[in-house]
Order: sequence, then C-alpha cells, then structure tokens
Amino acid sequence: MPTLKGGSTIGIPSPPAIWQPGTSRLVTPDLKDAERLQGFPADWTASADELPGRRKTNRWKLVGNAVSVPVARWVGERLVTHEAYETKSDAPIERGARWPKAAWGRNGERFGVDVSMWPVAYPRPHLHEFLEHETRVLSARATAGFLKRAAAGSLRIPEDLICEAEEHLAAMTPQLSLADAKARSEAA
Repeated sequence: MPTLKGGSTIGIPSPPAIWQPGTSRLVTPDLKDAERLQGFPADWTASADELPGRRKTNRWKLVGNAVSVPVARWVGERLVTHEAYETKSDAPIERGARWPKAAWGRNGERFGVDVSMWPVAYPRPHLHEFLEHETRVLSARATAGFLKRAAAGSLRIPEDLICEAEEHLAAMTPQLSLADAKARSEAA
C-alpha cells in the first residue's frame, strides 16, 4: 500500500505504507530504508538534497522511479549467459487470442512461452525485521484513502489488514469511534 513510486497524478511522490500485523499500526518507512528496499545503500540519494531549489520529496521520487538493483543485476546476469534458449515448448499465438504471461516474436510470428512470473526466489526478512530506521505513523488521510480504494477496488486484501487499518484510522482520529472510522473511510 502503495508501492514505491515517483508521484501521483498531481506530481506528489508517494511513500509506501507498511502494515505491522497485530499492532493496528500502519507506518511509512524512513527514506533510508526505502533506498535499502530498492537495493541501494542508505542515503544513496542524499546528494539530491544539495542541489539548489530541490524539495525533499525529490529523493522519494528518485527511489520510487529506480529499477530495483537486485532485479537489474539478475537481468544483466541472464543477458550475459551463453545458455541456448529451447523453443520446443513455445506455442504460436493466434491473432485475437489472449496474451500469455510471457511471449516473443519475430517476422510477424508470435509465440507464447510457458514460464513462471517468479523465475527465482531469494529468502527475505519480513519488513519489520528489515527496517533499521525510525518509521512515521501513516496519516489519517492516507489511511482513509487506502480504505476507500480497497473497498472500491477488486484486489483481494486480507480482511485482518482492513480491520487493522480501520482501527489505525480510529486511533488517528480519537474523536471517532471504530464505526465512524469505517463510515469515514467509505465516504473518503
């Protein structure tokens, strides 16, 4: 919620939120941890603060628009291998047919490839184990926006995340009851 990204439709970079299960807390990571999540060292973008006329949000934009270092490394390593590609399991794609998860084409012909979207899996810690720097509590406005999008969208979001986000919103706005927080998130 949401991913690291460079900006919204109005050009405001949007740091992600992290759910801390069992705590009813939604937090935003420190920029240094966001850099680390992308595979950079902490403070990799710090020099951007030294440029005249730059806003602090530019660093979030740099991190959000970056290609993840581990992904780029994996793609680069695959490009330099001398492995021959076997096409015997590739199937022609008929015009108008549904596009497969992976495909290739040449000379007007298209072929679907039966491969996984997850070519490798590396062990990784849970986000709460990964974070090294202090987090900030996600604002009531951002939480209400998430809940509104979750209710209107078609993504399968764990019910316990929704419940804890509603509890987080109620805690952020103490004058609201949990029922009021639910109603506010639906109206937002």
